[in-house]
Amino acid sequence: MKKQLLIAAVAASMTSVAMADVSITGAAFAKYTNVDSGNAATADTNTINQEMDLKVTGKSGDTTAVMTFNMDGEDGAVQGDAYLTTSVSGVSVKAGQYEGGKSNMTAKSARDDKATLSYDFNGVALSHETVDAGAGVSNTETTAISADVAGVKVTYKKKDTSDEVHLSGSISGINIAYRGIDSDTADNDATGIVVSGSFNGVDVTYAQADADTGRTLNGDGIHGDINSGEVTTSTTATATIAGTGLRTIKLSTSVAGNTVSWSNTDIDAILAANDGDVNTLT
Repeated sequence: MKKQLLIAAVAASMTSVAMADVSITGAAFAKYTNVDSGNAATADTNTINQEMDLKVTGKSGDTTAVMTFNMDGEDGAVQGDAYLTTSVSGVSVKAGQYEGGKSNMTAKSARDDKATLSYDFNGVALSHETVDAGAGVSNTETTAISADVAGVKVTYKKKDTSDEVHLSGSISGINIAYRGIDSDTADNDATGIVVSGSFNGVDVTYAQADADTGRTLNGDGIHGDINSGEVTTSTTATATIAGTGLRTIKLSTSVAGNTVSWSNTDIDAILAANDGDVNTLT
């Protein structure tokens, strides 16, 4: 009897430890819409739209494995990121399939097979990323170094076809960030700056981005959803063509427990006919 109790206790202990190292998180959105038409020739409609995201995380010591799934509308579940992170002799490793970061001027990198190594040495952060985009496509590599210099975070990135400099800091409560892209291709440089602060309960942000005649800004940030193509002023996207400049001001505050924000994006294209002006209230 004692032996059976001991075995049961050990099994329960092992199960609780294993379950504690696995977490499942996610979010779900469902909307039901009924349209009762007053026109006899038009049929009534009932529609259900849903979006669901699921994230499974497993941990064992210094190693973490992550896998995400997405389901939008009637489409089946689609695998998103799938990667692991670990530490080897002080070097942080991230390997698998995952998307890259986004910015105000460039779109996030695609979900490809990647490996990122990073190491901190006396306040200096070093990293190297290799991307394998598949058969017939050359690997791309990015090496970065960053450190704090007199209260300003300085980052330099060496990419296959460009160099980048990032500067960010705060002066008297005002946050300032600068990004410069020096491309190996002629007329393909870009610069961007973001200035933000809070005044009397209102968050104020000003941003601008300027591209040379051969570069098309593409990203998802303070300027909105920027996609390559002709300039549009729709409610869902702000598209740009090569050589476009963007100016955005955004105000955000809390009203009755809700966050209310307004932004204006001015699009300055090479051709005046492609200029645009987008106001967004959220």
